[in-house]
Parts: sequence; structure tokens; C-alpha cells
Amino acid sequence: MKFEKAALTTEQLVAGLVGRQMDVGDPAWASRLLDSINYYRLATYWYQYRITTNSGDHTFRAGTSLKEIHRIYQFDSELRGLFFRAIEVFEISLRKQLAAHLALKYDPFVHLDPTRMKDRKRWANTISRVHSEYAASNEEFARHNKSKYGEYHLPAIWVTVELMTLGGLRHLFQNWADRADRQAIAQRYGLEEPVFDSLLEHLETIRNFCAHHSRLWNRHVTKGPKIPKKLAAPLTANFNLHPQALPNVYNTIILLDYIDYFVSGEQKLFESVRKLLDSYPEIDPNQMGFPKGF
Repeated sequence: MKFEKAALTTEQLVAGLVGRQMDVGDPAWASRLLDSINYYRLATYWYQYRITTNSGDHTFRAGTSLKEIHRIYQFDSELRGLFFRAIEVFEISLRKQLAAHLALKYDPFVHLDPTRMKDRKRWANTISRVHSEYAASNEEFARHNKSKYGEYHLPAIWVTVELMTLGGLRHLFQNWADRADRQAIAQRYGLEEPVFDSLLEHLETIRNFCAHHSRLWNRHVTKGPKIPKKLAAPLTANFNLHPQALPNVYNTIILLDYIDYFVSGEQKLFESVRKLLDSYPEIDPNQMGFPKGF
């Protein structure tokens, strides 16, 4: 199909929303909003209010307002901030646990031994990316290692993990051949290895949504984490096992609180999200996977 849409000014975009029955309030405010936030970024928040006409065009449900859309947008931004901080705590802890377990059991450079890996090609890709980060890094710990141990291709594992993204840590964990090591690390967080493995992949996806400021609050995440059957710590709330709730972020909140118990002895995320929901009464928690009457 040939692309035939013309570029529109901010004022034309606002007029288009009015023409489709959205209440934009003060047109000057609406224009300022659409000057600061891309139209198609905001559009992901009003899709749920759209109505498709018989001709295939879109209009909006009666009463839909741009101010309400903006409120949902603001809620989502604050929610991402809460998630990002919770994942940060876990990611920093994971770096330490991976490095400590492997270095103490084997040696400081065990991560450079391809015989310890399931897939050598995957290992080579991981090491290549980390080496590029190391070469370009101006962090004090990297400069110190380069000046003192410059003959080494990469620094010891307790330095290397600080150069790795959450995705890189996941690749190292998943590619580690000895399942007993993977299980020992997973148990640091009160989880069986298959559950922890799925959680790593899931949290990497959630973190990327947060880092790129993508919609999170009612998103259906295709690959959700496995729900643990064995628990070594209390939960802040019960998991929602309803099939329609599994792709949403509610269970992710409960899991992040669960593993935070093993990191810090505290469980803060659920309560923080609950307070945030209290500040935005227009948000439907069920769209996040919260059970009715939570």
C-alpha cells in the first residue's frame, strides 16, 4: 500500500482530535502538550477509548478528554520510575551474587573459560560486547584495571559484571553449563532455577520498556515470568493466576517484592504502587492484572 499521509502541524493534530469527538480542553494547552510529547506516543494511551465507525474511521467514546489521557500518561511515567528503581536494586545485587559465587568456587577469570559454557558462540558474543564496553569505559574501576593489569583481555569477573547490562548478565547466567551453579545463584533469591531464568528474561523486557519510556501500565507482556510453586519468604500479596492477568504487570510487582526480601529484607514495590493508584483513582487496576477487590 502506498503511504499517502501528509505531515501535520500541531494545530492540525489538535483539530483532528476535536473532529473525532475528543475533548481537548484549552486548545493552547493541547497544542503545548502535543509540542512536548509525540502524538503517536500519546496515542497508545487513547487507543482504549477509540470507536471504529462503519466506514473504518476512528472516533472517541463520549466524554473522552485529553486531560484524562494525559493523567494516564503521567501515571504510567511514575509507575515506570517505581519499576526501574526496583529492578535496579535487583540488577546490582545480581552482579554481586554472580561474581562472588563463580569467583569463589572457581577463579577470578572463570568467565573467560569457554569450556564452562553451553554455547561457545553465544559466549564469544557476550565477551565481545563486554570487551567493547571495557575498552570504551572511563569509569574509575576500568581505568584502574587497564593501568594496573593492561595485559589482560578483560578484568576479573567482579569488575567485568559492572560492565554488563542486565541482558549480558542474563546471557552469562543462562549460558553457564553447570546447572548446580545456576541453581545456587537462583536460590539466593528464594527461587528455583527455571523460575529465576524466566524472571531474568522478563525483567530485561520490563527494564527496556522503562528505559525507553514505553507504555507499561496496561501492557500485555508476551513472555511473562513463571510463577514459583515453592516460596522461601512471604509475599506482599497473592499471585493472580487468572489467564487474562498473566501477561500484565501485577505478578511482576509481587515477584520483585519477593526477591527484594532476599536483597534488602524489605518489600516496597507493592505498597508504592498501591499508593500511586490511590493518587490516580481514574486508573483501573484490573487492567494491570490486579485481582478484583485487591
